[in-house]
Amino acid sequence: MSVLTPSTYTTRQVVDDTRTHLLSGAREAQNKLVTGIDASVTSLMVTYPLGQIKAGSRISIGLEDMYVWAASATTVTVERGQFGTGAEAHNANDIITVNPKVSDAEIVREINNELADLSSPNNALFRVATTDIVTSPTVVGYNLPTGLIDVLDIRWRAIGPEKVWPTADHWEVVQSQSTTEFASGISLMLHDGVDPGASLRVVYKAVFTPTVVLTDVVPTVTGIPTTAVDILALGAAIRCIAGREVRRNFTDNQGDTRRAEEVPPGAILGSTRNLVAIRSQRIAAEATRLADLYPSQNRHRRFGVGA
Repeated sequence: MSVLTPSTYTTRQVVDDTRTHLLSGAREAQNKLVTGIDASVTSLMVTYPLGQIKAGSRISIGLEDMYVWAASATTVTVERGQFGTGAEAHNANDIITVNPKVSDAEIVREINNELADLSSPNNALFRVATTDIVTSPTVVGYNLPTGLIDVLDIRWRAIGPEKVWPTADHWEVVQSQSTTEFASGISLMLHDGVDPGASLRVVYKAVFTPTVVLTDVVPTVTGIPTTAVDILALGAAIRCIAGREVRRNFTDNQGDTRRAEEVPPGAILGSTRNLVAIRSQRIAAEATRLADLYPSQNRHRRFGVGA
């Protein structure tokens, strides 16, 4: 039996974990495509009886949501790329989810929102990245990558066969630079202490990058530590439930007259309290882990600071 590990978790698996938090064991109606389709086909053949697929339904295949105009026998006429999604090609036997409470595309959007939030100063999580720079005796400023939060370490390769990488001491990072001269708007100003022409290696904190397709291996593509992958499903579930609370409070959605008493306003959002608490604990634990791996006393010395 294969066992999933955080290091090999795909976006598909994070989406499934999110849906587990959201549905708590409930199941949504599904079907399958008979044949593959390109991004322009508007008539779909499904494998099984239509069931809940009817005019006005919303169906989801992969990261595309569609609106159903008509359904008869096993043929479904749809409007492609609806509800903020784009039309995509799909394969035979791909799963069709009918009227999903939250579609895969919506969950992936919230996973990416969670990634952006986790690398904010409030949460203090980050990916560790490196960039190599070849210095020049006539240049002081060098472009740093987009998404840089802070520099962790700068070392340069001393000229010669010894393969020694001394620490660079006299430098500073300058934000809001001219993008004409520095493409990212962030520059490294290197003042002295490095041999002209030496290779420079910059290790830095960076924001997480978004996931794009369901087959992405999440730690590899986004840069999130493998120990923190579980936070994404928690955060995405909380964000999705917040949207459901807004929808629940529309008065024209009150189909069951008992609902107001049995599920009062705020009940859906209140159901996230445990998820919110677990998420907060997990973020604090991962922030501590990163602080231990990259302690402040071992960080860089800016120009004019330190020995």
